Amino acid sequence: MAYEDWLRHTWDHPHIDLDLTSVVTVDGELAAFSLAATDGLGRYASAMTGTRRAFRGRGLARLAKAASLHRARDHGCTEAPRLPAVRRGVAVRTGGGAGLRPSGDGTSGRGGPAHRRSAAAGSGSAHRT
Repeated sequence: MAYEDWLRHTWDHPHIDLDLTSVVTVDGELAAFSLAATDGLGRYASAMTGTRRAFRGRGLARLAKAASLHRARDHGCTEAPRLPAVRRGVAVRTGGGAGLRPSGDGTSGRGGPAHRRSAAAGSGSAHRT
């Protein structure tokens, strides 16, 4: 997908909520992120989560997602879809800790309103975009 298409279809999607989106930095460098989506009815979904290759294996994506989920709860979201990560336990550890209840059956990565921040031990930090 071309960058311009990604911007139009993902970043500029009306359900993307940049207030709930998280970015993780390590020593001032972008390391991971979690792009959040909401439907305006109290449902949150992770539109996209990613970690740069050099920072993988440190739990930074989970950190990004947890920060985003906590922010979603603080903004009135009460549900988050059961995505494949729920079956692996990641979303259970992050979403449940955020006080959100799962929704959906976990069979589709697109169960939320659109598609999907954080501090690592040491020098990482979370930033609102």
